[in-house]
Amino acid sequence: MAKKTCIWLCLLMMISNIAYALPFSIMPKSGTQLPATVPSGNAATAYYTVTNNTNVQRNNNYVKYLPPNVSQVTTSGTYADTCGSTFNLMPGGSCTLQLAVTGEVDANDKDPRNHLFVCFPGGITCAGTNFPLSVTVTDPIYAYISNNSNSTLSYCSFNANGGFNNCLTTGSNISNPSGIAINKAGTYLYVTNENGSLQNTISYCAINANGSLNACETTRTGLLSPADITFNPAGTIAYIANETDGIVYCPVNSNGSLDTCVQTGTSFSNPAGIRINATNTFAYIANFGNNTVTYCAINTDGSLGVCSVTSSATFNGPNSVEINPAGNMIYVANKNSNTVSYCPLNSDGSVGTCAVTGSGLSTPFSIAFNAGGTLAYVVNSGNNTVSYCNVNSDGSFGACNTTGSGLSGPRGIVFGN
Repeated sequence: MAKKTCIWLCLLMMISNIAYALPFSIMPKSGTQLPATVPSGNAATAYYTVTNNTNVQRNNNYVKYLPPNVSQVTTSGTYADTCGSTFNLMPGGSCTLQLAVTGEVDANDKDPRNHLFVCFPGGITCAGTNFPLSVTVTDPIYAYISNNSNSTLSYCSFNANGGFNNCLTTGSNISNPSGIAINKAGTYLYVTNENGSLQNTISYCAINANGSLNACETTRTGLLSPADITFNPAGTIAYIANETDGIVYCPVNSNGSLDTCVQTGTSFSNPAGIRINATNTFAYIANFGNNTVTYCAINTDGSLGVCSVTSSATFNGPNSVEINPAGNMIYVANKNSNTVSYCPLNSDGSVGTCAVTGSGLSTPFSIAFNAGGTLAYVVNSGNNTVSYCNVNSDGSFGACNTTGSGLSGPRGIVFGN
């Protein structure tokens, strides 16, 4: 019996190595990346394209083996062509295999049963992939939320469903915080102080290993109604949206403080949110004053160059703007209509036609995405919660659930380790 098992496993491995054209090819889905890490207690998502390489219709194909800590998503997947528990493929046809990864995956595991294999019915003719998963578990990730009403910050760990565990209060020396950001190194958290004793300043707080914050220090006085803050991809420049004074950009000092800020850009109207794209070529600004979004080219010195304005009937009291992880879409939180606008980004940086999405939102203030872009988190200032919503393949939101505890007039949200 042992000899037969060995022969079977060896044949299976041989088939997987030679049969990427017989019967399937299994490749990472174009436009996605296989996850290399997964936060402890959370899930990451992997996408493969499974293609029928034979010249006949193949029905009832299925996934026979998966690595430990990996499961197949067979319904309500991110893509419309998600492979089911069994799936039919015409000659040359394909489907998207969506996998949820909840722990470590060893790409060098010698047991073939601990690797991905897709088979014809009966499980004899199978194929593996030349792109096995290799995933390590990272430290827990926290969501940080600014509580404008009681001048506090909350930090919440994630549960396995994507919601928050109990949220704790942390940090000090802040007042009516709104915008929130973390530097590239993950060592400091920054908040804008709109009102109160520290009005028109920025507070920055060292992040401890357990996610809590040290007492915050004040940097950059003299701002005018700072509503949001973000960083360039290199983490060397901070951009601040001042609702009554436009946009400023500030070099970041080695100790975490912000150096002298300089006003930049044009065509703003009570700017309430700002984000920089991953290639550092464009800035996107939500204009609360006239229901528009401004996008500006970024010069080599970090200043904003030519700015253009995008209008959309979907914008209604835009509080913030966020870019999805894929970098091909912006999302705008609309305070007055309890909706989110989602708009494709064109290759020249301009904003395409927008549509509205989201359900059950209550005075949405800001948006964040998980690393895979499959969950969107929307801060509801109106009912002191955060909605987390599945993101569909077209960018719209699917079902939303609420999470969070102990929040008080929440406005900003950012994720960190």
